[in-house]
Amino acid sequence: MTFLQELRSACAELRTMPERYPLVPRHQSSGIRRRVHGSYLIFFHVGADAVEILHVLHGAMDYEQILFPGTL
Repeated sequence: MTFLQELRSACAELRTMPERYPLVPRHQSSGIRRRVHGSYLIFFHVGADAVEILHVLHGAMDYEQILFPGTL
């Protein structure tokens, strides 16, 4: 399985019990959660009927500046 296939599979698995993954620290009120996949972070929001993937970012990136600009 290629890395991209693994990443897609990890995203698809979020349909089952997405709440098991933590809310983003210091930004819990946003409702955004994250899942680690290798060196990458999958950021998502749990809606009433679906899980919405917001971003997939390399762990070395400053995700707070991307997801929450102007809040630091």
